[in-house]
Order: sequence, then C-alpha cells, then structure tokens
Amino acid sequence: MGLRGEGRAGHRVAGARGGAAAGRRTDHRAAAGRAGAADAAAALHRAGRARARAGGGAAGRVSTILAIDSASDRFAVGVDRDGERVIVVADAERTHTTGLLAAIERLLRDERPAAILVVTGPGSYAGLRVGIATAQGLALATGAPLHGVRTFEAIALAADGGGTVTAIHPAGRGEWGMQRWEGGAPAGPIELTASLPEGERLAGEGAGALGGTEVGPGERVRALLEALAPAARRGELAAGAEPFYLREPAITISRRQRAAG
Repeated sequence: MGLRGEGRAGHRVAGARGGAAAGRRTDHRAAAGRAGAADAAAALHRAGRARARAGGGAAGRVSTILAIDSASDRFAVGVDRDGERVIVVADAERTHTTGLLAAIERLLRDERPAAILVVTGPGSYAGLRVGIATAQGLALATGAPLHGVRTFEAIALAADGGGTVTAIHPAGRGEWGMQRWEGGAPAGPIELTASLPEGERLAGEGAGALGGTEVGPGERVRALLEALAPAARRGELAAGAEPFYLREPAITISRRQRAAG
C-alpha cells in the first residue's frame, strides 16, 4: 500500500447498502476492522513500553500532535511538530486495516505524541472503527490525550474562513450527510438527505463536482492540525472519541449466532 503527500483524495465513500448480501459485506468489513484495530493497539502498546524502557519520548523537545482521519475510502494521517506539518493520504482505497498503523509509525518514528486528534464521523463504518480504535490504542500506549472531532467540523475548519458553509459528506444509498456552519460554529442540526440545498456554499467530499469546495481527508487533517494543534498542546480540548454514524450499520447475524438464540 502506497502513500502520497497531501492532496485531493477520492470522492466515493463506502456507504451502507440494503439487502442480506450487503449486510454480509458490512459484517466482513466490521470483522476486519476489529481485527486490524486489535493488532494496532497491541503493536502500539508494545512500542510504547519499549520506548518507555529506553527513555524515549521525553518531554522538553518537539511537541508533536498526531491527526487521524479514516472517515473516507482513503485514510489520511498527519503530524504537527511545533507548527511544521507533514500529511499523507493513502494511495489505495479501503486499506485502513493494513495500512493505517504502518503510516502512523512512519510519521511518528520514535516520537511520542503530545496529543491525538481523530475524526469520529460520520463516514465509512469500517474505516471509522479502525481509525478510532487505533487512536485509542495509541493513546493507551503512550499516555497521550485523545480528542475526537466530527467530520463536519473538520470540513468547516478547512473551508469556512469565517463565513457560512454547508458541510456535506456522502452517506451511501444516494444520500448525503450535511450540517450548516457559520463563523466556525454549527448553525443547524446534522441531517441525512437525498437532495442537497441549492444556492448554498457547499464543502466536503463530492462538493467540487457540485460547484462547491472539495474537501477530502488530506484537507481535513491539515485543517485539524492548523486549527486545533495549539489548543491540544494547552490541554483545552474535550477528551474522548466516540464514533458518530448517520444510520445504524447494516450487519447481519451469523447462522451460528441465530442457532444459539
């Protein structure tokens, strides 16, 4: 799996699909997400203990903030080292389980992050599970505080500029998630819609094709680091990261589970 520097990522995001076959596909993706997240947490915990024994990650040097965005088919990760940023976006789609941890390790090298920012949704169900679990594992291994950020806030940070913007994100089934933002704050509820409003400034994945501002995972990660890294260093952000979904995941029950009653 290759990585590339920050740039425009793919626009299509895996959404929930109806039917038993779709449920089975979602079930497989969720199982892969759980396995990949468990592997990531174990690897990060071992690395954290090894660095602690070696005396690595000591305070007083560069303060590194890590950002993770797995809400789309292509994940993005980035670091901010006292204002100097490096951001990479996965070349291939749906490689969260196999590629996310390796990308983070390459970015961090032997550094211990001062804080971790992670996008919590809405977005790809399996992708969010892997990204959030990986962030939680890294926070546990290193003691870094973890801060969750909704996808729409990340979009608004990337495209707002102090004005009014309608943040959008593909939700599958021909639908979109959307939320209006004004002056850097939410100006309306999160909605699930099949018809986007006309005459409004749109921003998000797929917005470019609709005459709006295209904001993919790379742009979201850069915006998080630019806007929130200083507050993360000062300990001013709310702690915790819970996934947010626009609809319940379509996961079927296996034959063995049904037989067990």
